Amino acid sequence: MTIRLMVLGTMIMLSGCATTSADRALIAAGQAAATLPAMSDSELTCADEPAAPSPKTGSARVRESQVANYILDLRESGADCRDKLGVAKRVFRKVEEVRSRAIPPAKGDVK
Repeated sequence: MTIRLMVLGTMIMLSGCATTSADRALIAAGQAAATLPAMSDSELTCADEPAAPSPKTGSARVRESQVANYILDLRESGADCRDKLGVAKRVFRKVEEVRSRAIPPAKGDVK
């Protein structure tokens, strides 16, 4: 949830920034300029996959509780990755959508 709020806040702050003539042309035409927000490496990196369980000292077998905890850790790691990828994907798709509706600037406006 925190990542989503940061991405939303960043998008709002960046929506007012026009750095290129194409962005200025879009704003002049009354359309919002779409800019990808900066995302940190931690927001774009999945949690590490947990290590497979190994037998306790003095035992030749892995206990069921170890396997169960391993499976839960795997699921948590996967959920972390899907959540982070989902946020980045939604932001990227929204930017693509806005850019696809944008009116290209006139030939003389592009520098």
